[in-house]
Amino acid sequence: MGLDAEHLPSWLSWQTRPFPDANLLLVHGRQPALVDSGFVGHAEQTAGWVRARTGRLDLVVNTHWHSDHVGANALLQAGGAGIAASAPDALALARRDPGCCQAEYFDQPVAPYTVDEPLDDGQLLRLGDTDWQVVRTPGHTPGHLALWQPEERLLAVGDALSDYDVGMVNLTLDGPEAAMMIRGGIPVATVEPYLHARAWLRDAARLLNRSTENFAAELIESMLRGRSVVVREARLHAALEHAPVEPAALRVPMPRAWPAAQPVPAEPAQLP
Repeated sequence: MGLDAEHLPSWLSWQTRPFPDANLLLVHGRQPALVDSGFVGHAEQTAGWVRARTGRLDLVVNTHWHSDHVGANALLQAGGAGIAASAPDALALARRDPGCCQAEYFDQPVAPYTVDEPLDDGQLLRLGDTDWQVVRTPGHTPGHLALWQPEERLLAVGDALSDYDVGMVNLTLDGPEAAMMIRGGIPVATVEPYLHARAWLRDAARLLNRSTENFAAELIESMLRGRSVVVREARLHAALEHAPVEPAALRVPMPRAWPAAQPVPAEPAQLP
């Protein structure tokens, strides 16, 4: 989700964050709302950023359910904020489908949360003091949505677009690099077995008519050659800018192991 913060109305706050976090958009007003919530490893930072700008949060709206967009949902929901997301995402989460948030697929955990308000195409949503229209934009994920504010002509697009291309997930490039960013690097001796166990790599290898083993080895070799990863103290590390993640932050269950959905407070409470 990309915006030029200098040209935003005064009732919006914007924060650009490096991977593994999504950027944050906070809508001020009588019904304060946050669009997307970042990675689970930085949930406390997200809550602190919101708390410094508004004493109460009514709603979190997720453009889609990837781990870098929903990671602080659980913490903010525990503090009284409702969660709004596309109807397809809401249904899958309620069923605890194993594919939820693509957490297992990418090996990027998400703390348990529930969707309080399923959103449909064309629906009007009150955020702050303004009305935003929900626009279904499937592609990056099947349930992806954007938010359109007609008076200011603002469009929050999630990962449907970026400032350099159409939003997408590039499995053969972003997969292992993302894992190294989240996990503080991976021991060199275990990188290939780790990749062999990943569903996204097996899918990519099959599409390219390659064996999992050969594809994993070639992928690591090409990333080393291109210097997108580096070896330090017998661990492979991502060379691109990213925010470190504490290992303890990843000790949350995958969605299929989440507890059954529980009701959340009807009235918004103070942020944790």
